[in-house]
Amino acid sequence: MERARVHSDSVVARPIGFEDRTQADEVRGRVVALSRSVFPPAGDDSFYWVDLIGCTVVNTHEQMLGEVIGVDDHGAHALLQVATDPTTGATAGATSGTTVTRLIPFVSHFVLNVDMAARRILVDWELDY
Repeated sequence: MERARVHSDSVVARPIGFEDRTQADEVRGRVVALSRSVFPPAGDDSFYWVDLIGCTVVNTHEQMLGEVIGVDDHGAHALLQVATDPTTGATAGATSGTTVTRLIPFVSHFVLNVDMAARRILVDWELDY
């Protein structure tokens, strides 16, 4: 895979050996995966959604909401999938089998800070939402 580049809000890459759109059409509808190593560096105060997976999510009361297990985009805005075990308060790796997943809109009104160095996301979101 050649080095990927960012175009608008998407990552664009051209597989080695693909010279035109006709060849690319041959893989239309298939899952295409890129190694994280070919992503261009994220800019200042930015990150790739895949980098959010595994981050701890806490609210403004320092209550643990869980761990990011995914990010979905349904058009209007992205949603953080945050998983926790409500019986233990443990994050997604808990083994009790009672994992609860919260969907938190990834908008500045709710997501107050993303600290990639600490792998921590601060949100304005209550435990009972």
